[in-house]
Amino acid sequence: MRQDLRALAAQGLVQPRTVWNGPKSKTLNVVVLTKLGKQLLERHRPHTKSDASLPAKQAVYAGFVKPAEVRHDAAIYRMYHAAAARIVKQGGVIRRVILDYELKTRVYTPLAKAKQQSAAEYTKQQAAVAQEHGLKVINGKIPLPDLRIEYETPGGETARVDLELATHHYHGSHLQMKATAGFTFYAAEGSAARLTRVLEERDIVATLLSL
Repeated sequence: MRQDLRALAAQGLVQPRTVWNGPKSKTLNVVVLTKLGKQLLERHRPHTKSDASLPAKQAVYAGFVKPAEVRHDAAIYRMYHAAAARIVKQGGVIRRVILDYELKTRVYTPLAKAKQQSAAEYTKQQAAVAQEHGLKVINGKIPLPDLRIEYETPGGETARVDLELATHHYHGSHLQMKATAGFTFYAAEGSAARLTRVLEERDIVATLLSL
């Protein structure tokens, strides 16, 4: 893998970076696509559904942005692989991965325009937007998952799972809202015991898996 990464970096397709978040944190080595790498991927998108190398509707991002969030994003990446392995083991085929950034754009862009309407009309529009994207309105808000995986079941049906990376910072009310939204939780490193206790104390019904 190191040899492959060196070759890709030499061609200007990827950029390795090292993240350091303070004296008590370990360094984290990450690799991101460059603009050139993104362009190459998009030029070679598959023309058929059977070629899953890069699904036609899959969004691709490039560049190293928001260094402070890289550790969290890396954990989300591990969460994806854990969930993807479960889906594949059950015979599913992953078709697309959607980040919260993409969902925010889809949800909040039409709602920004609807803010000029009456409260009743806005509430109606909010419910419609949530339904369109398979989400729920809870206490006047539309909770968004960290990650959505769309996949095809063994029977050929389209399905999806919304994933949330829960950390020890999550309060009971936050967990309750996300659980009501139907998200599947993955506990960040060292957070499983506390999160399990909070779920039990507040009688929150939710799936909590460990990375």
